[in-house]
Amino acid sequence: MVFSKWGSNQSTPFLFYMKITFVLIFLNLSFLCFSQDTTNLVPNWSFEQYSSCPVATYEITQAIPWFSANTMDPNFVHACANPGPFGVPSNAAGFQLAKNGGGYVGIEIYGGSNGIREYVESELIEPLIFGRKYCFEMYYNLGNYQMYSSNSFGVVFTVDSLFQNNITNINLIPNIPNTTSINNDTLGWTLMQGEYIAGGGEKFISIGNFYDNANTNYQLTGFGTNSLAYYFIDAIRLFDCTQPDTTVYTIEIFPNPNNGIFTVNYNLGEKPSGNFRIYDAIGKLINDEDLTQNNGTLNLNLLLSDGVYLWEVKDSDGNLLKGDKIVVVK
Repeated sequence: MVFSKWGSNQSTPFLFYMKITFVLIFLNLSFLCFSQDTTNLVPNWSFEQYSSCPVATYEITQAIPWFSANTMDPNFVHACANPGPFGVPSNAAGFQLAKNGGGYVGIEIYGGSNGIREYVESELIEPLIFGRKYCFEMYYNLGNYQMYSSNSFGVVFTVDSLFQNNITNINLIPNIPNTTSINNDTLGWTLMQGEYIAGGGEKFISIGNFYDNANTNYQLTGFGTNSLAYYFIDAIRLFDCTQPDTTVYTIEIFPNPNNGIFTVNYNLGEKPSGNFRIYDAIGKLINDEDLTQNNGTLNLNLLLSDGVYLWEVKDSDGNLLKGDKIVVVK
């Protein structure tokens, strides 16, 4: 139902006139320099692409390739739908200019005792690479009519789609939690950002509140009539921000591909020792070897089935020095 989340007041009260004035004064024009480039792994990152203009709820899939991660109905709004309840900047949830371009989405973070959650999900442009550091950022804004505000939402990266056939919270620990404080700002966009070290192969990004009600932080806004915490989301970015490694060390595996018999040549630079591990494609530890000296050769003869495996070398402090794939063919 539209008005259960969007607010039934479709008039233009004094609050909106005030808001229009303040938005024009304080609008952050940084998006003029915020152009999408090839480093951003999030497709349709500011919800400008659409299969058709939104005319109803349940239309998150119009903002291709985004979709709902459960059976609830995140909303897609865009300036192409003006005038109307799914337009931008004026829509049924309030008045808000887009952070970038003319579109954004809205999700329910907290719904009182009912525990209802909404999530938006998309497949990334390319899978994440094992051991690489990725930087994430997005902007969010509280809808006008909401009785609650919250900061209990975050980002989850998964190899497969997160979709679950339910309407309540998807119980996971966010890979990137929201660390900003709760605020009741319905005027400006708030930046959320964080970093993530990839496990390798993650292809999907999902955004929402992954906590149950007992672990959700929320507060009363003092002005809303809908018993919800409902947020707009826009300008999502994810990019590889791994710093160049200036440490002098070498790690070589040969042959690769191999039949399970191979050699690891290593030089750990200034570190006195380290560790070499092999994992299967789903992350199960297959082999663990201590590197007890600064440099040397490790000869391995392992009973491995045909397939692709992941290997990593960490130093004595637990820092990842290098990781990659090894292929076994017999």
